[in-house]
Amino acid sequence: MRFSDSCHFSASASGEKSQAVTRKEQPQKFEIKKADNETVVFTVKTFSASAEEIIPFIDTLKTMSFSNLIIDLRRNTGGTIASALPLAEYLIQDTLMGGAFLTQKYFAKHSAIPEAGSYNNFPLFSEASFSLIISGIHNQEGLCLIIYPDAKSFKGDLYILTDKNTASTCEPLVYGLKTSKRATVIGEKTYGAMLNGEIFRIGDSFNLWIPTADYYTADGFKIDKVGVTPDIEVEPADALDKALEVIQGKKR
Repeated sequence: MRFSDSCHFSASASGEKSQAVTRKEQPQKFEIKKADNETVVFTVKTFSASAEEIIPFIDTLKTMSFSNLIIDLRRNTGGTIASALPLAEYLIQDTLMGGAFLTQKYFAKHSAIPEAGSYNNFPLFSEASFSLIISGIHNQEGLCLIIYPDAKSFKGDLYILTDKNTASTCEPLVYGLKTSKRATVIGEKTYGAMLNGEIFRIGDSFNLWIPTADYYTADGFKIDKVGVTPDIEVEPADALDKALEVIQGKKR
């Protein structure tokens, strides 16, 4: 597959845009390309970034004219919720219940998970703030994620590309967009690694990663160790071509 009229952007946290430059010491986390006049591919290589890093790219998308958006999450192993929230807000058209994080404080008092409909009894969070999320996980029995659409959210057709390495922070996004019928997911089943975890320093030489909260989707599904199945299953290397094929089929 060959792109026509391709445009690459890099962006700083301040929103300044420039022609993309490949630098080995500072690999690109995000990339925007136009496949054709009506289709844009936004590659998100990692969510190990701040909200301020991804927002300039979303702002760039808002200035562009297109009707089909392909979000490429292949090989994206996750990162922080804070960096994924601005993208989720741009992609949805209606308020989306993002599921719940249950902490050890919850399981110390309860032997079963709560009914999905009762998640909103937990404190709600919708801000792209890592410190706010961690504070809630340390001090509450659970947190309920709720996502509100951006005032300039994307209204066209949405496609998500996945593979077996699409993991962690990616997976609630993929699951929510799929089950709400907002996006068509194409590729391979995701990894199935969705727990909130934190790194703790041990002495001067070692860091220990420990899960600190379990995660359940808005309908009570546990993604961890299961993953998210695509709507259209194809080899990951063929996922982009398949998405473009589906788009072309809709034009006929």
